[in-house]
Formats: sequence, structure tokens, C-alpha cells
Amino acid sequence: MEETSFPSDWDSFHCEEYPLHKAAREGRLDILEKFVSLGSNVNILNHDRESPLHEACFCGRYECVMYLLDNFASLDARSIDNATPLCMASAMGHVPCVKLLLDKGAEVNPAFVLCTPLHEAVLRHNVVCAELLINAGANLEASDCDIGRPLHAACVRNSYTCCKLLLQAENPPSLKHLCRLKIHQSVKPRNLKVINELHIPRSVLKFILCERINKASLKISPHIFLDNIAAITI
Repeated sequence: MEETSFPSDWDSFHCEEYPLHKAAREGRLDILEKFVSLGSNVNILNHDRESPLHEACFCGRYECVMYLLDNFASLDARSIDNATPLCMASAMGHVPCVKLLLDKGAEVNPAFVLCTPLHEAVLRHNVVCAELLINAGANLEASDCDIGRPLHAACVRNSYTCCKLLLQAENPPSLKHLCRLKIHQSVKPRNLKVINELHIPRSVLKFILCERINKASLKISPHIFLDNIAAITI
């Protein structure tokens, strides 16, 4: 009968109260696999009601996260403060883990948490994680137990990038405005003289001319500048 082999440091894990947590925390996939093969429960909770998946997500152990999920780890398990694995990964900025959890169907708006995954990401300036969560449908109006909405959290942390991201998500530009901007960007200052020949609505002409005149007034001759001012005067 073939003898079962164990990792050389097996004893250091086996004597732990929560060996799966230690293995997940340290990224020891080999240890995890061995314990699971021996019948260990992947959803066992420690004193803080954290699962091995919580630990793996907190420490960014992608391979361990994937293995635990493939072996039926609870995707939205709650810790003692109601944090989910997605909260942990978002807080620590572990982008691959956040992507994996979202792809597997993790709840992006878990109920009754002290801090949503989006709050966690914004509070620590984890912009990429915040964007992933927003694209997955994170609630921009959710309030945590202390600061308020995610935008409030971004302001408290003085995170310009997160503030900009959240404001853009709250106020997506209309298709009409995007079309105007595209035309505006395509028109060069030297073409201001012939812009009135474009077959586009007058309101759009006014938008383009007003913007371009402000930027190009010092680069064109005075009479062209005045001609364009007259062209948009009602």
C-alpha cells in the first residue's frame, strides 16, 4: 500500500487550531489541498467567524481563493463584523481576487455590512477595485455606519481619483453630450471660419463655437474672432 506523502512542514500546520486559515493566509496551496483531501471543512470559522476564504482574500492569495471556491467555499460568508471575502479583497486592493470573486457571483452589495466593498476600496484609495465594483453594480448611495456614502468616504480620504470616478459614475454623460464633445474635439481652431457651413443643429454650433473661441481667441485674427461671435449671437 502506497504511503501518503505530506509536506515537510506539515506538523507546523497540523498543530494549529485553524490550520486551513494559516495555509490560506500564507498561500500554501499544497497544505490546503492536503487538508481538503483528508476531509477538512473549507467553511470552518475561526474565533472572528472568518473562513479560510476570508484569509486568502485578505492576503491576496489568488490560487488559494480559486481552490477554495472550486471546493465549495461559501462565497459570501460573514465574519464577526459581517464582512464578506469581497470586502476583504477590496479593502486590501487585491484586484485579481476581486475580479475572481465578482466573476464567481459574489454579492457586490451585501446587506447589513458595516462597510460595503466599495467603501472599503475607496477608503484605501484602491481605484481599480472601486471601478470593478462600480461596473459590477455597486450601490453608490449605500451608507456605512460612520462616514456616509462612498463619495463621502473619498472626500474624507482626500482621494481625487476616487471622487472623480464616483462622480462620473453618478452622473454619466448623455449621448447627446458625448456627440457634442466628439465634434468639438474634431474641429481644429483653424476651421472656425467654416464651421457655420456644417449641417448640424444650431445649438451644437453654439456649443462648439463657444468652446473653441475661448481656447483659440488668441490664435486667430480679430476679424475671424468677431465673425464667429456674431455667428452665435441670438
